[in-house]
Amino acid sequence: MKRAILFLLFSFVCIATFPHSVTEENGNYHIAHSWECQSVNQSVNLQLDKHLYDYYRKDRSHVMYNYMTFVLSDYDRNVISDLVDSLKVRDLNRDDAIAKAASFVQSFPYATDIQSKGLDDYARFPVETLVDGTGDCEDKTILLASIFNEMDVDFVLISFDDHVAVGVNCDVAETKEAYRYEGKSYYYIETTADNWEIGAIPEKYEGKNAQIIPIGNEPMFVVDSVGLKSNSSFVFEKAECNLTLRLRNIGPHSATGLRLHVVMTSESSRKQKVLVDEIFTLDDVQEGVERVDELSFKSYIRENCSLLLELTGDNIADWNENMKLNYYVRTPFGN
Repeated sequence: MKRAILFLLFSFVCIATFPHSVTEENGNYHIAHSWECQSVNQSVNLQLDKHLYDYYRKDRSHVMYNYMTFVLSDYDRNVISDLVDSLKVRDLNRDDAIAKAASFVQSFPYATDIQSKGLDDYARFPVETLVDGTGDCEDKTILLASIFNEMDVDFVLISFDDHVAVGVNCDVAETKEAYRYEGKSYYYIETTADNWEIGAIPEKYEGKNAQIIPIGNEPMFVVDSVGLKSNSSFVFEKAECNLTLRLRNIGPHSATGLRLHVVMTSESSRKQKVLVDEIFTLDDVQEGVERVDELSFKSYIRENCSLLLELTGDNIADWNENMKLNYYVRTPFGN
């Protein structure tokens, strides 16, 4: 929705536009945004749940390290789908759709994190940028990348020491300099300036080395800590062993098909003996969730044991840990 104030002065009409408005009603934010693309007035109207905005704004314990956590978060997929529908780009040819989506994000005013949040560094999820109506280079790049992902556009992130942008595989900028990645050409999109031409690299970053960050659907999955306790056991008895894992899924997406292989061996100068060899199936861990899993097994306890843990899953990088265990073993005859 575009609001206008008309000032009449000496038969001259000046139109002041307010291109971004957010209203709250019945627990929802209603967003209206207008901008100009290729001399044509455009507008987007979007509704999203306030609880979703509050979730992203308040719970930031899991979002570090990984841009794709912001771009591909599970919880805002419906919002991004609705946004792409409102942009009316699904029926356009690919290059026109890319240009329109880019112009939409470029039209959001630029503000540093200090100016908009009072913080030195704060990356916004797309929902936050849509509601706040502003952002810095990483906020606007994340928003555009999430839109491109919904549009099934081939893109990467182009990261410098102090800046980040989107690179897109398209024909609209084929006369421009491209960043090459895995045999493809990706053209620079500057998200911080209004109507910036696709393929035009800011002078500051021309010829500078850049890190190319491809889209990655694998969640960043972390095992924060491992603990093992066992009850006291005689040398000829199996002891109850309790294994504790603290798991954290930074995202994006749920970590699925988790399997933990537990192998306990005894070490001696003569040979190695396998005391435990079990595979445990773990429940999926949703994006943004930290969880403690407790597993139990029985094993003979020997001095100088080793515990080998190997965690695998459908969509996570394999993780393993080898722990040396020093147990005091009782005998029925005392010390």
